[in-house]
This record gives sequence, structure tokens and C-alpha cells, in this order.
Amino acid sequence: MENSLETLGSQNRGMPARIGEQEAGLTTDNATFIPFILIDGHCRALVMFDHSMAFKYHVFLERSAEGWSGNGVDWTALAEVVAAECLCALTEAVAYDSDADLFSARGCRSTLEKLAFQLQAIYRNDDAIRDLMSRVVAIRAVAPVKFDPQQSTRAPSYQSRRTS
Repeated sequence: MENSLETLGSQNRGMPARIGEQEAGLTTDNATFIPFILIDGHCRALVMFDHSMAFKYHVFLERSAEGWSGNGVDWTALAEVVAAECLCALTEAVAYDSDADLFSARGCRSTLEKLAFQLQAIYRNDDAIRDLMSRVVAIRAVAPVKFDPQQSTRAPSYQSRRTS
């Protein structure tokens, strides 16, 4: 019996940590940034799902006339400004792949951790979200973003691949 516990412990050492458990050598775990989740494995990303976004819809609803809805694309706009203002120029670039019900940012772990700390603080403060939304609007007024479908980095959706 004593050896079986020892064997089980040694077998589990190679397994990835569960959510909330800290992996050896890392400063944060998967749950440190709730409502954002840091995924670090085969795919490295910082994500937030729509059920967490719903808690902040009331803030975005105040500015719905300007096109805000509180979805993953809106959180990407906020994250881009945070990254530009708060992350060191020496950090690796962040790539975003968000849609209506998912915010997703990809990059190196240290950059995602820095972004997550900033976004988590903003998420917890409605006035900080409002302030950041104002800065996004101001930036867009100075340098409007024009969508060019030829430059899209997103993979085609399942529906578009199916109809092709």
C-alpha cells in the first residue's frame, strides 16, 4: 500500500496542472487572472468567455449608440489599447483572435501575464472600462481602422468552409 501511493505520485508528476494549481517554475496559475484564463500548453492564450463578459454588459450598454456591445471584439479593442499603453515595447507582440462570444489573445507567456494583470484590474472597475472605451473611441477618431478582407488573419469559419 505504501508503495502504491508513491507510484501514483510519481506517475502524476508529468501530468499538466489542473485549473487553479501552479505548475513548477511558473509565477501564476491558470486561475490567477479570473475572469480571464491563461492557457499554457500546446496552445498558449489568454481567453475570456461570454458568460464572464455578461457581467460587464451594463457598462458597454451605456455606449451602445457608438457600437459597443461588450463582446469579445470589444474586449480586443480594449486590450489593444492596454497593450500599446502599458506593455513594454520590448515584449513580444500579441495576436488577437476574438469573436462575439470569446476574447482570445496569443503571445509569449510573460506578455500574456502582463496583459492579464492589466485587463483583470480594468474588468474589476467599471470606471476604468469607461475610461478605456473613451480612449479607444479617441484613437479610432484619429486613425480609423479600415477592415480589409484581403488582410484578414482569421481562419474561415466552419460555415464558410462548408459552403465553398
